[in-house]
Amino acid sequence: MINIVKKNSYLKAGGLYLLGNVFNKGMVFLTIPIFTRILTTHEYGLINTYISWVTVFVSILGLSMNMGVMIGFTEYEHEIDDYMSSVTTVTLVNSVIVSSLVIAVSYLFKVDMGISRLLLTIALVQAGATAVLKNYDMYLKFKFQYVRKSALEILPNFFTLFSSIIIIIYFINDDKHMGKIIPHSILMVLFAFLVLRLVYGESKVFNKTHAKVALKVSFPFIFHSLSMTLLNQSDRIMLTSLVGASETGVYSLVYNFSMAGTVIFLALNNVWLPWFTQQIKIRAISKINEKAEVYLLIMTIPTVGLILTAPEILRIIAPFEYWTADISLPFIILASYIMFVYIIYVNIEHFHKKTKAVAVNTLLATLLNIGLNYYVIQLFGFHGAAVTTFVSYLALFCLHYRSARKLEQDLFPLKLVFKPLLFITANVLIYYLFLDAFVLRWILLAIQLAFIGTVNHRVIIDFIQRAE
Repeated sequence: MINIVKKNSYLKAGGLYLLGNVFNKGMVFLTIPIFTRILTTHEYGLINTYISWVTVFVSILGLSMNMGVMIGFTEYEHEIDDYMSSVTTVTLVNSVIVSSLVIAVSYLFKVDMGISRLLLTIALVQAGATAVLKNYDMYLKFKFQYVRKSALEILPNFFTLFSSIIIIIYFINDDKHMGKIIPHSILMVLFAFLVLRLVYGESKVFNKTHAKVALKVSFPFIFHSLSMTLLNQSDRIMLTSLVGASETGVYSLVYNFSMAGTVIFLALNNVWLPWFTQQIKIRAISKINEKAEVYLLIMTIPTVGLILTAPEILRIIAPFEYWTADISLPFIILASYIMFVYIIYVNIEHFHKKTKAVAVNTLLATLLNIGLNYYVIQLFGFHGAAVTTFVSYLALFCLHYRSARKLEQDLFPLKLVFKPLLFITANVLIYYLFLDAFVLRWILLAIQLAFIGTVNHRVIIDFIQRAE
């Protein structure tokens, strides 16, 4: 396996992305037992509501300019430093203008956003810094500076997690959520200043043409990015506003834990996407479908493993206040798998440059999610939010499937995804039937994994060996 990776450029890149993602998510996951024990569910909920607002503001302040950076390497490669200077300036100016407007509206109309105005201001500052970092992250990716890219992803989170734990335990008695929020925001701003020095150290040019080109490319992605962000984050914001931060705290733990599979998916997609793009260019449809079947299998295995072991892991990583969430876990895990599946079809839409269709589909699913959340959360709290998340992602999959099949009728037929989805659904039923009988669940999991490994190990190895 090591020799295969050394010879394969896609796997090298994917391996480095996986390392960064696994380290970040792994550190977050490993510190969950600490934060859930030194914070109340209310404080944990406030932190995740704050993070949700930061994520939303990044989409608005950043204008998806990181997508505009991509086109710079195609059309302005020899003046990329001037291009980056222009893109960074646009991001900074937009961040200042929009942040000022949001704060003014918040004070004038006293809008309840689920967080204090102080936290709102900090969130806007952090979002602006994050937008700058996202642009530079894309720059490093296309420069093939993987070490710097990994450092930019890992170091802020590494220092944030450990400094937060120390501050909360030893220096703060009240409002402990601030012990997590303040260090994170300060570190993101410091790293953003470092990036600004690097960018403007190479060039201080502002070129209107560069800015217009970047905005033209980024504009369609703004709506998709914002809609996708709202789809992912609106449930936590609405939980805090409608039923309280304590419910948000429990739901956030469930969501973060259940989305663990996306770490593997994000890394694999970095390997899959360039290979898929090459193959569709030469119209190797049957080869793509053949590999996609194995690709789906590789993601199905950890999904089933996570479902059948979820209650025990939940009890290890969190105190008893969170244990009632075990009823909702399968819905979020299923949602994360469906997210992985629909991206396969989104790749087809991107290849055919149907970015408007991507944005419209995502917007429709987001509106459905917000509408369902408004009614269901008030009735069932975070359990309702878990179900609406699953329903919304299922709707998103159906929308993207319909659009993609219009573009490529022979690619990724429904039967390709039906089999793994049926298999996962069967394991969800096993989960609920044997929720209180963990020995039976683990035995059934071991039997299934042994069977899958025996039947498919050669196919999986062949998939890796022939990735190029």
